[in-house]
Amino acid sequence: MKRRFPFMAAILCAASCTWAQEKPERIVVTGVTPAQTGVISADSFPRHVQSADYEALESSGSLDISNYMNRYFSGISVNSAQGNTLQPDVYYRGFSASPLLGLPIGISVYQNGVRINESLGDTMNWDLIPMDAVAGIDLIGGANALYGLNSLGGSLVLRMKTGFTDPGYSVEGTNGSYGRSSGYLEAGGNDGKFAYYVNAGRFYEDSWRRKSHSWTETFYSSFDWQGRDGGLSLNYHRALSSLTGNGALPLGLLESDRDSYFTAPDITDNDMFQWTLKGDYWLSDTVRLSGNLFYRENDTD
Repeated sequence: MKRRFPFMAAILCAASCTWAQEKPERIVVTGVTPAQTGVISADSFPRHVQSADYEALESSGSLDISNYMNRYFSGISVNSAQGNTLQPDVYYRGFSASPLLGLPIGISVYQNGVRINESLGDTMNWDLIPMDAVAGIDLIGGANALYGLNSLGGSLVLRMKTGFTDPGYSVEGTNGSYGRSSGYLEAGGNDGKFAYYVNAGRFYEDSWRRKSHSWTETFYSSFDWQGRDGGLSLNYHRALSSLTGNGALPLGLLESDRDSYFTAPDITDNDMFQWTLKGDYWLSDTVRLSGNLFYRENDTD
């Protein structure tokens, strides 16, 4: 036993010396909030993040944000219980974002840091979002207290265009079957310090069956100032819509007359406006103070 002690002590000394030479692991904590600007990096956020920029949204030919996510994002499914393309029920991880009350609403939607789920039932009116004014979207999976109550399935963050990010002018119009037509115009510019951006659009559709026409009108504007250590942004958003969703047809009636309806009319009218004032200021090279002030009102019949 006396001969083994020096050998064991040597082993313990070698182990302790090796441990002392190892460098401690560096852990970096990155804060991500609903007011975050820019695409969220998957390396800095411990959740499943799916993103799309304006080029992807425009080239997809999608009618709205929900249609794009259904086609290109994993885990998304869409139902049309209302029978209207602008009133979809979006499902993600067992929860929904829908204009209908009574569904398991559990997806928070933010526009420039402002939660745009309705105050009654956390419902979501997809028709009020001007898709042509959206610079990018981030779908963040999983429950997260940073995005407020009822963010159980995930959160959708919309980044809107500004005169700094999207200068220039654009006009677009489309026409299709069943009386469908849409158009929008946008203009933006900046002088390096001040910027402006405006976007106006309209959508109309007769639908494939009688007494089922719908229309939406949207207007979005942004006025921005950017200094050396911070910036301010004032946004105004106005949206009107009249959506007809007469629901499903009995199979026998559908076989005899495919453009008929069962009960009519079932119309939802929205009248919404929103003001948002957002600002940020860099206190140091690594610390930034940001916040927003908003007023939002939506009258729904």
